[in-house]
Amino acid sequence: MKSNINLCVSIAGSDPTSGAGIQQDIKTMSKLGVICISIISCITYQNEKGVFGIYPLPFEVISKQIDIALKNIKIKFGKTGALGNEDGVKAAIKIIEKYGVNLVVDSVLQSKNGFPLISKEGFELMKKKLIPLSFFLTPNLNEAEKISEIKIEKKDDILKAGEKISKISKSFVIIKGGHKPEIPGLKNTEIVEDFLFFNGQFIKSLKKKRLDFQVHGTGCISQLL
Repeated sequence: MKSNINLCVSIAGSDPTSGAGIQQDIKTMSKLGVICISIISCITYQNEKGVFGIYPLPFEVISKQIDIALKNIKIKFGKTGALGNEDGVKAAIKIIEKYGVNLVVDSVLQSKNGFPLISKEGFELMKKKLIPLSFFLTPNLNEAEKISEIKIEKKDDILKAGEKISKISKSFVIIKGGHKPEIPGLKNTEIVEDFLFFNGQFIKSLKKKRLDFQVHGTGCISQLL
C-alpha cells in the first residue's frame, strides 16, 4: 500500500456556496500543499445566510467512497466535518478502524442559523464511539456544552468542560472560544481565546486576533460576499 504524507482525507458535507464543508477543506489543504481525498457524508442546502436543509447519504454510499478512494494508498491523517446522521458517524469510525487514519474530529452539531447538521442518534454515537477514537477534537463552546453536559457561563466552566471531554477522548481537545462573547473574561471582541486539553488535563490557552472578514457560519467563509 502506497504511503504519501501529502495526502489527507476529509469526510464532510458538501456546501454549494463553497464557503464551508468539503469544498473549503479542499481549498485549505491545497494552500498547505496537501491533496484532499474527499468523502462526502451529506449534501446541504445553504447560501450565505445559513443552512436550510440537509440530505445525509446512506452508509453504503459513503462506505463505497471510502473503500475505493483509500484502496491503494495509506493516509495517516484526516478530519471530519458535518456527518449528517448515524451513517456518517459510522463511516468516520470505519476510516479510523479499518484504514488506521488519525482523525481530527470537528464535532459539527448545527449551523450558525441553528439548523441541525447531525441527528440525535448520530450525536450519541459520536459521543460514545467516535470521540474516544479521535486523534484531536475541536468543539466550539456550544458543542463543548452539549458533549460535556456542562453549562458554560464563565471561564471556569470551559476548563471543567474541557477536562471532562478530554477524559472521554483520551486525546487532544481544543475548545474554540470565539462563539460566546457574553461569557465573562471573553468579552474582548478583538481577541479569540482557545483552550487546549490533553487526557483530562488543561494544558494552556491560546490567544489570537479575531480575523476581520465576513463569515456565514461556524468556521465558514462566504465566497459570495
